[in-house]
Amino acid sequence: MQTKHILPLTGIRAFAACWVVLYHFHPWLVMLCPAARVLDPLILHGYEAVPLFFLLSGFILSHNYFPTYSLTQHHKFLFLRFARLWPVHLSVLMLLFIGIDFPQNLFNSLKPLSIDLSMTGAWHNTGGGYNPPAWSISAEWFAYMTVFPLAFLLFKRIRRWWLVVLIVVGLLAIHVTPANSYLFPIGRCGTIFFLFLAGSGLYQLRLLLKDPPAEAITVYGLLLMIVYIAFSKCTSTFILYAAFAHLIFGLSYQRGFLAKFLSTRVMVYGGLISYSLYMTHYLVIRAFIFYSWEHWKRLPHLPLLAIPVLLLSLAIFLGLAMVFYHFIEEPANRKLRQCLQVGNHRPRLAVPA
Repeated sequence: MQTKHILPLTGIRAFAACWVVLYHFHPWLVMLCPAARVLDPLILHGYEAVPLFFLLSGFILSHNYFPTYSLTQHHKFLFLRFARLWPVHLSVLMLLFIGIDFPQNLFNSLKPLSIDLSMTGAWHNTGGGYNPPAWSISAEWFAYMTVFPLAFLLFKRIRRWWLVVLIVVGLLAIHVTPANSYLFPIGRCGTIFFLFLAGSGLYQLRLLLKDPPAEAITVYGLLLMIVYIAFSKCTSTFILYAAFAHLIFGLSYQRGFLAKFLSTRVMVYGGLISYSLYMTHYLVIRAFIFYSWEHWKRLPHLPLLAIPVLLLSLAIFLGLAMVFYHFIEEPANRKLRQCLQVGNHRPRLAVPA
């Protein structure tokens, strides 16, 4: 029987989103609090949260939709994913475009703006766009359109758990080779292709293995992640992606101390607002930090103000994410889903995957 709501996999999204935010906020963090450099080995790997999101997406969306999915209904699946992603993406984009980065030459901005609006930035070599973190959303959109049905066809008939393990290991191994650049010479879609497939494979493995040593698998994944962060200069990223795979698979059974921690109300709520936090944090940095930092630096007692400034930054990051989640992401998602005549029906895993 499927688990209806996998709380630890919601909670781990809070960690991943905060990891990205700390990575992008790092220059200001260490200027305000030099002691924070002790966290550099972790924070400076914050970009690796995106592969974690990609693996999670493969697992979560397979969990949500595989039981009722069919290729003939693929357009409905795409609409449901559009309803989840686009409202927040559009809102942040408009705030950046109109309020902060309004171009001097409007005509020349129409092409990059149209790429951003269509969520196809990762399909082109066009740079970061108006909201640089949104490149990963365009990669997700690519995966929804092409990789998800491929994953469905690949895994739906496999009933040998060891074969699924071999496929997942192979996908992770291929991902860290130059195969991505050969298969996807344009854009950054290759960054999600093998990881999303591997995430779907982990879901199929979850269906086939009913009672593995889940807590031990989770702890092993955590140890692998620590080893990679400590020795990343001499360690393959395959170790990190294997760590992510162990964590996702082990946590899906909701056992052990880490699963309990990630299932707390704070972590689950953080996971629910993680998409809005991920999409709005650059807006905060661009508007608040870029515009106000020159004023903060001139203050004679900046070291004394470091903690208040950090707390204010944290409040703005989280506050804006909460506003977007409660007043844009969820209401817009409900309205758009109603357009598909699904009423109040929600998928099995209530997270912003």
